[in-house]
Amino acid sequence: MIMPALFGVLGIIFLLAGTRAGCYAQSPAADEELVVTVGMQELGNAEISAIIHNQDIYLSVSDLFDFLQVKNIMSPQADTLSGFITGPDDRYIIEKTTRTITYNKKTFTMNTDKLRCTPAGFYLRSTSWGDMFGLNCVFRFRDLYVTVTTQRELPVIREIKQQKLRDNINRLKGEEKADTIIRRKTNAFSVNAADWAVMAARQQHTNSVNLNLSLGGQMAGGETNLQLNYIDGSLDVRNQQFIWHYVNNDHPLLRQVTAGKINSMGIASVLYPLAGVQFTNAPTLSRTAFGTYRLTDITTPGWKVELYINQELIDYQQADASGFFAFNVPIIYGNTTVTLRFYGPFGEVRSEQRQIMVPFNFLPAGEMEYTLTGGMLLDGQSSRYAMGTLHYGITRRITVGAGTEYLSSIPGGKPIPFVHAAWRLTDNLIISGEYAHQVRSKASFFWRLPFDLEVDAQYLRYQPGQQAVKYNYQEERKLSLTLPVRKPGFSLFSRLTADQITMPPAEQLPVTEKIPGTPAVPPVKYTTVEWINSGTIGNVNTNVTTFCNFREGAEPMIYTALSQTYRLFSNMFLMPRLQYSFDSHQFTNARLELERYIRERTYVRLSFERDFVYQQFMGGITLRYDFRFAKVGLNTMIAGRNSSVTATAGGSLLYDRESHYLMASNLGSVGRAQLTVLAFLDLNGNGKRDAGESRLEGLSIQVNGGVSVFSKEDTLYRVFNLEPYRKYLVRLNPDGFPSVAWQLKYTSIGVTALPNQFKPVEIPVTVSGEVAGMVRSINKQGMSRIRMNILDAGCNTVASVLTESDGYFSYLGLRPGTYTLSPDPAQLQRLHMTAQPAEITVTIKRNPDGDVVDGLLFKLISNLSTNPPK
Repeated sequence: MIMPALFGVLGIIFLLAGTRAGCYAQSPAADEELVVTVGMQELGNAEISAIIHNQDIYLSVSDLFDFLQVKNIMSPQADTLSGFITGPDDRYIIEKTTRTITYNKKTFTMNTDKLRCTPAGFYLRSTSWGDMFGLNCVFRFRDLYVTVTTQRELPVIREIKQQKLRDNINRLKGEEKADTIIRRKTNAFSVNAADWAVMAARQQHTNSVNLNLSLGGQMAGGETNLQLNYIDGSLDVRNQQFIWHYVNNDHPLLRQVTAGKINSMGIASVLYPLAGVQFTNAPTLSRTAFGTYRLTDITTPGWKVELYINQELIDYQQADASGFFAFNVPIIYGNTTVTLRFYGPFGEVRSEQRQIMVPFNFLPAGEMEYTLTGGMLLDGQSSRYAMGTLHYGITRRITVGAGTEYLSSIPGGKPIPFVHAAWRLTDNLIISGEYAHQVRSKASFFWRLPFDLEVDAQYLRYQPGQQAVKYNYQEERKLSLTLPVRKPGFSLFSRLTADQITMPPAEQLPVTEKIPGTPAVPPVKYTTVEWINSGTIGNVNTNVTTFCNFREGAEPMIYTALSQTYRLFSNMFLMPRLQYSFDSHQFTNARLELERYIRERTYVRLSFERDFVYQQFMGGITLRYDFRFAKVGLNTMIAGRNSSVTATAGGSLLYDRESHYLMASNLGSVGRAQLTVLAFLDLNGNGKRDAGESRLEGLSIQVNGGVSVFSKEDTLYRVFNLEPYRKYLVRLNPDGFPSVAWQLKYTSIGVTALPNQFKPVEIPVTVSGEVAGMVRSINKQGMSRIRMNILDAGCNTVASVLTESDGYFSYLGLRPGTYTLSPDPAQLQRLHMTAQPAEITVTIKRNPDGDVVDGLLFKLISNLSTNPPK
């Protein structure tokens, strides 16, 4: 009864006395220091220190500026923070004593609602960042996340944009930067790849058998390819191929050495294989292109064509219904050798490899390039051959060259000196010229008009009586006009070429019988004109080719061929072809083909043809099946009373010596490059795979080229179909590792692919140890934002970490060994504090699962305390 009466009296007293306006129902909320996540679209995310008061957040000025890579320097007494934003002229200073911010030559006085000063540094309210520095900070209280946006171009953002442009340029050049590069290793001798092909044919009472075996390997550090051809019981040495090719693109004086059957693109007519050696400092890698040169040709309809520039695959196409194909060959600095390879529907490869010299050779200003060639012709007479050329870039638009050529089979046996020059007047107008002493003169002209019309002209004049070139030409004139048209749903490529050859008359009186005063017999001119129009409308490809042959004193020969390709279903094609002769006024040939792919492995082709000139009918069927290890095919043709049957088979073998892996494929392997990528547990941390260090699963890779296949049995990646001597970038992702203690030292590795081998790429995975502990005050409160230094046995700083809001710190990434941990002395000096103990020594043990040293404790004591604890 007494207690309720007492409470009632007290309540009446409070009501009568009233309360002051500043009274709170509870004590004001204290400042709460914690770590929040700050994010910017260009920079990503990071964790910084912050203070929350009610619903307002104050961000650490030093931490946010560190995240934005803005220069900021704290004074030794920790009373001022100064630096600049976008440049040295854009300075700022924050002073603790006056509580002011000076920026843009203006001084702002900040109260405690906008700026808070603590022993750890300055904290600015999120809403004030935009007003002061143009940095808009939006805080989401629910997930403790701060979004930073700005219209100002900070130096870090500008550098990121520039770096992206540089990376795009390097990616186009194939020069992406890697964290580390694997050096080249070669074998003394090895055979790792083999391609084989068999073709047996029977026609009437005649049988023929062709066998082909190509071996690819390494010998004396260079690529070695051997091709054996058995044709109808003959192993003629002229049909065999051997090539040894050494490449080192990092050596400026000698980058390539080639021995065996080599190609000569000289002036004299070399009609037999050349066995010899060639030296050059030209790189195999394509350089920067400054234009394109249109290359067109004819091959077997439906065949695939690959374009190589300096032995590097650039592009590939499939010939249309008439066999026509076109490439845009990039005009690059250096001597450009263009190679075309042809692949048929049975996997066969044409034995000839057309090599075309682009008539424009350019070098960067001040750069010199040479090529030396020597050997013997397999012509039965052991004719000797030698050639040397030298190119020099006077300016980036003018390149000159000179050289000499010698062939012993030329009557007289005199060398042929020559000079040439190329001048790029504009990016779309190029002229070049060449003069070979007592042999010929040559001029070339290339012009690309704004609407993609290309004009290509050449003129050659031969010295009368020259015997270096086997053909008895006097003059050659060539003119080509090409025009591509591209519209939505429609494309057309039109090419008009005119070639004229001037030859001496077929009949001439001997000099002893020539009658004085008799007029000279005019030379004979042969002119051929070809107009090709190849276009696609929807799923229909149409080719119309008109060919004309003119000769003085003879009737012209003119015919037109129309061929089309219709896609009937997803895997069925119908290809009709019709040819009409204008000189005989009749249709001369009609052909119809039907192709079908069945389940991507079976290929069937039916063909029917009618020859109206000889009144003959022909028909045939072709079957092909693609096994995983080989391609086999059967072709049957009937022409009148004659018939023929042809059976083919082909495939390849590839051997990986490192993992003892043998693979059979239906695609060619000789000359190609492969990689073997495996991760291993580097227990001793030396970066090399030693005995007892096992392979690991969980690593994923990404390579800028080729096809990557993971093998569960071998626990490694194999990357196929890479271009030899090209540098590739292997990106690594360790997210699949089962242990967080397994870490990668590098995330990207550069490697040069070498032909005819699986180049091993071993990824060391280090076993990292972890240290963790607490930093507290004498009142056992966690000390945040204290920098902890980790030093190795040599007193070298390995890492530095900051304590969290509760004083906890941890670091993962230490290799086995002895380390010393201590709070940063410079920071303790600014805070006027000392640590007990001053340092702690720990040992990270070698353990496949990693080692953890936890429970470390540091106490910070204020030097300003009047009664320090005992």
